Amino acid sequence: MKHQITFVLTLTLLVVPLLATASTWHVEKDGSGDFTVIQDAVDAASDGDTIKIGPGRFEDFYEHQSYDVWNIALVEEKSLIFVGAGVDNTILGPEEIGAIDSPFVNCINTFGDGIVVRVSDIRFENVQADGIRMAEPGRIEVDDCEFENCGGGLWGSFRDGGWIRNCEFYDIDQELGDRSIELYAPTVGVIVEDCYFQDSDVGVSGEWAGAYDNVIRRCRFEGGRNGVRFSQGA
Repeated sequence: MKHQITFVLTLTLLVVPLLATASTWHVEKDGSGDFTVIQDAVDAASDGDTIKIGPGRFEDFYEHQSYDVWNIALVEEKSLIFVGAGVDNTILGPEEIGAIDSPFVNCINTFGDGIVVRVSDIRFENVQADGIRMAEPGRIEVDDCEFENCGGGLWGSFRDGGWIRNCEFYDIDQELGDRSIELYAPTVGVIVEDCYFQDSDVGVSGEWAGAYDNVIRRCRFEGGRNGVRFSQGA
């Protein structure tokens, strides 16, 4: 019995410090948080941290010349969690599309093999490229978000699976755009469920043979050209 008690206490001491390492950063436009600009919070955050974004429209785009793109948040080589104050309160994107004269304009853009991106309760709108873009294979977890009048909603290589749940997509149909949800190879084991698509050129698209074992269920498609489309061996 003594040995059992000693083992449990030792395990607890080892686990608690690991759980306590993640931090939460607050972005508030009124200055009441840690930062007023999302990219500043991303730069300060470490792997596994959470960034909570308060009410307001965030349109602080930065040109990241090493990737030849504009982003509100560029995430490099670390997993992060983004949490908004609800789709009616936290908005990423300008009031009108074309505010930046470039086809490569995103809200959240990630680079880094194997990272995890979790996003919830945010509205993305009026960008020529994507609301959320995952340029290298990793895992995506998105809940309760809205995407409107963007070139693409979610684009990425989600090799490590994940989910897109309770999201809404409107008018994802720009000339230089992509799909509402693009499952680009390698993407394996992503679940798209309880989502709504209205007037989107393509709702969910799987591209190339490395996109497989993905599930689309309990979704509704109105207008647009294709609800679900898989091509090139997906």
